[in-house]
Amino acid sequence: MRRIEPIRVFELFELISQIPRCTGDEEAISNYLVDFSKNLGLEVNKDQFGNVIIKKDATKGYETSATIILQGHMDMLCIKAQDSEHDFSVDALKLSVSGDLIMADNTALGADNGIALAFYMALLESNDIPHPPLEVVLTVQEQAGLIGARALDVTNLLGRYLINMDSESEGEFIIGCAGEKRVHLTQDLERETHDFDMESIIRVSGLKGGHSGLNIHQNRGNAGQLMAHIYRAISEVIPVALISMCGGEKYNVIPNYGELKISMPHDAVETFKSQMEVVSDVLEDYLNEPGIQLEFDICPIHQSTKVLSDKSTEQLMDLILMLPIGVNSLSDKSTELVDTSLNLGILRVHDDLANIKISVRSMTAGRLDVVLGRLKILTKLTKANMKIENTYPAWNDEGDNHLRRVFRHAYKEQCGEAPTMRSIHAGLECSILAQKLNDRELLPAVEMISFGPDIFDAHTPEEAVSISSIRRTWELFQHILKQLRE
Repeated sequence: MRRIEPIRVFELFELISQIPRCTGDEEAISNYLVDFSKNLGLEVNKDQFGNVIIKKDATKGYETSATIILQGHMDMLCIKAQDSEHDFSVDALKLSVSGDLIMADNTALGADNGIALAFYMALLESNDIPHPPLEVVLTVQEQAGLIGARALDVTNLLGRYLINMDSESEGEFIIGCAGEKRVHLTQDLERETHDFDMESIIRVSGLKGGHSGLNIHQNRGNAGQLMAHIYRAISEVIPVALISMCGGEKYNVIPNYGELKISMPHDAVETFKSQMEVVSDVLEDYLNEPGIQLEFDICPIHQSTKVLSDKSTEQLMDLILMLPIGVNSLSDKSTELVDTSLNLGILRVHDDLANIKISVRSMTAGRLDVVLGRLKILTKLTKANMKIENTYPAWNDEGDNHLRRVFRHAYKEQCGEAPTMRSIHAGLECSILAQKLNDRELLPAVEMISFGPDIFDAHTPEEAVSISSIRRTWELFQHILKQLRE
């Protein structure tokens, strides 16, 4: 990648892009951050989970200023294009520059949250950026449900202010976020032998996918649920049996591909082909997804294949199709903010079990519980089981404070206009850390804010970050640190 200003920030971002850091596989990046800090002579601690805390003394003239916690996460969501052979466990990300954007080759870029790492590392090794005392808190497994933040021991943190750099829109400062519960549904399946002599594998691909919080209001097609719609449409015109279904990889990603395997009698093949043309037209009309592709293969069945019984198929289809996917309610504070939503992130139907993994988000605890109540009723009706695997609370806007005023003033000085301050329908580690830090004895409540440069299409292989936005955000970051002198 060519040299880009600010040079050191981009050098560091390129460097960490060579280190494996998928969620749950952060040991290499965690060890690197420890070694990086020790080489600078800084105090650094790594806990048993892999979280890293680095402390740096204030620069001259800032010794009596309140300590600032700079917070981010070291893991990235490892998503790649279907035809990509990239191995995230060993391969470096292949970065490229296109105009004002940095992207990766057929994979997620990891700007979420690699840009924060690069900013903080550049600050830690600098000798000429004024700043108060710093506590840099870098967590693991954020993308798995804020697990690192949940496990973090904050006993030795003294920070009065917390700046999180995990937001994706320049000029928007985040002061609240949704809570989330991750739900695992399972359904026992009955299988039986069938005398159908043909089978087909149907594939849906080319959907936009995206972030299950930030993009959920854009009515993007959910490949997991589309598989059920396609099966239902086929079963209405020909005898058909279900063999398997799959789609999606992560709770917090809208799945952009899916696969459905079915069997049918030989004399239904031509009708099946005609119905697939109808289904293709319906999908194009129903979804604003110009890249969608619907493909299928047909071949004879060469060995006995067990299919789902009619009863199991009906219960499974009812379960999937009745899931309230998408926006469930809007915020009472703003019709532009989603309050409650549901995403089907992972679907696996194989052997004698269906696995469905769901993310339910809400700004309001009561509304989240309402959706969970509906899921309980739905699973009861369809003979499924429900287990909550992970949960974290919402982080609510607490009104104006000194840190927000500093951000607002600094941005207006830089850009000549006031920034937007809002909540987002996504999860931030601020929700966990607010609880932990504000429970500390004899210490005042911590003021928090989240910001960052423009990042596009996070949680997809098309993820990109704006070079010019990084440049402006780096300048703003330095200016804010300077302004937090007391």
